[in-house]
Amino acid sequence: MVVNVANIADEAPMVTATMSKTSVDVGTNGGTVLGTVAVQVKEADATLVSVSTNNSLFNVVNNNLVLTRMPTKADAKSHSVVITATDSSGMTGTSTVTVTVNKTSSGTFGWFSLLALPLLLLRRKRD
Repeated sequence: MVVNVANIADEAPMVTATMSKTSVDVGTNGGTVLGTVAVQVKEADATLVSVSTNNSLFNVVNNNLVLTRMPTKADAKSHSVVITATDSSGMTGTSTVTVTVNKTSSGTFGWFSLLALPLLLLRRKRD
């Protein structure tokens, strides 16, 4: 009698995200690292196939969660980012993190103030 033992336990990859930044400002450079992503493939004989996010503003590159581009004012809100890992057996695991993009307060009025201040001081000197 021969008994074959097969691995029937389908185990999803375990995804862990450790965030070093949970918020960034509008205008932060693309490529900025927000945290690290670790994936442990649990299924026997399976290998990691892909790691992706549900939001085009963020991506996983070299085990880091990064900004894919510079956030604009339209991106200024709280983003729930789902990181999904898929193994070669088709199993998926996820981790969800929240990243907030903050509006900056200086804007164009700040630049205008810096340019107008010398003109106001010159005008006061004349009077």
